[in-house]
Amino acid sequence: MGTMYLAHDDDLDRPVALKLLSRTLADDADLKARFLQEAKTAARLSHPNIVSIYARGVHEGQLYIAMQYVDGSDAAWPIRAGQAMSVERAVRIIGETAAALDYAHARGILHRDVKPANILLAQSESGQSERVVLADFGIAKALEDTAKHTHTGLVLASFQYAAPEQFDPNITLDHRVDVYALGATFHHLLTGQQPFPGTGIAQLISGHLNQTPPRPSTHGVPIEVDHIVATALAKDREQRYPTCGQLAADARTAAAELSRRDLPLSPPPTTASPSAHAGPRSYVTPPPTLFAESAQTMMRSHYLAGTEQPPPRKDHTLALAALAGVVVLAVTAILVAVVLSGRGTDTPGAAESTLPPAGTDGAITVSTGARPPDRDFALNVSAPITQPLCDGTGIVVLGSAVTPGRYETEIQQFLDEFPGADYLRTDHACPSLRQETEEGNPIYAVYRPAGRTQTAICAAVRAAGGSAYGKWLDNTTDPSYIIPC
Repeated sequence: MGTMYLAHDDDLDRPVALKLLSRTLADDADLKARFLQEAKTAARLSHPNIVSIYARGVHEGQLYIAMQYVDGSDAAWPIRAGQAMSVERAVRIIGETAAALDYAHARGILHRDVKPANILLAQSESGQSERVVLADFGIAKALEDTAKHTHTGLVLASFQYAAPEQFDPNITLDHRVDVYALGATFHHLLTGQQPFPGTGIAQLISGHLNQTPPRPSTHGVPIEVDHIVATALAKDREQRYPTCGQLAADARTAAAELSRRDLPLSPPPTTASPSAHAGPRSYVTPPPTLFAESAQTMMRSHYLAGTEQPPPRKDHTLALAALAGVVVLAVTAILVAVVLSGRGTDTPGAAESTLPPAGTDGAITVSTGARPPDRDFALNVSAPITQPLCDGTGIVVLGSAVTPGRYETEIQQFLDEFPGADYLRTDHACPSLRQETEEGNPIYAVYRPAGRTQTAICAAVRAAGGSAYGKWLDNTTDPSYIIPC
């Protein structure tokens, strides 16, 4: 859409980032309007964590925008080689970005393309922490204009961070698309991996629509962070954090708890290698981005000598870029339609996750959205058998029955001891639960939902007393693992 230059403002004697609309595209009335709207929209925002717009206009038929020049790099640069950030640094970056987004949302403006490459990290001054500045409100729209001007099939976001509703042209978008993208960005910063990695557009879309939110702890990140990412990446936007600031607040709380308990704030060191096997704690080079970064509204320049090498130059011609854009949009429209038409045909429970409302410390109702239990294995006890989703929720196991012929008696005793508890059969629940005894007998367990944080689960374990213990409900945790309290 445009070309970026580092320029000098002679009147005010300062460097500026100058964006020029391509002359080849300037005759397109829609593109010209978008370019001018970009400046008008972004100029309404005056915040220390948002790139400032200085001027816009036309010079000899050339449309331009002059904006703040940020001396530094972007948040994508440290993770381009598959390396992860410390929790402390990632939390600080997400916190300042959240402040920028909430400020814009309060003024009716969405960003809609939040990602590491659009989070600029200004060089620190006088020993201060790097300053975080959010760039590229170029595809942001005022809330009242979103439904009017979004073309069917046109997804104005990078697929790696796009909320599920951005693939449905019938849904009017709101600020929660930015909450989702901020959560996806948080995961990427912490792990060095995209939340739903894929090698094709359809694969990425399917991940956002159908896959369970990823658990950063599988990459060596402290387990306290898992529930934050899961809540931010809820498929149902009603289950997400209501604001970006609440996501950031939970992240700061988790980091403070880790610091208080003297737990590491950095993932274990790894060696990034494109050919490395992606084990549970390895960091490999992520797949290349699907879109050329030549359309970004801020330039990534002026890397200090001896610290970082500048990213390779991208000399794509405008003709090829325009052609590629047309092809991508055409293919995207087809793939989105195909993927959307297939929703609801996957394994029960795959497309929907039971996620806790923000501010409830992870508490959930297991029966909400859970798969129908297999009643062939139900016991004649006072509570119905349940089959909760394997969505990363934690439970406290209150007691188990492992002896055929005594299942009903023992389970009823536990249900009487713990009013309101539920029970399940482990081999018809999640792989993270022990499926059978060494003798091959089924296991029935009485449990209560306990939240999405280790802190909440351990509190529930202590409240239950006795031999209660905590377990995760997911598809990846070793069934022998018990949450340490």
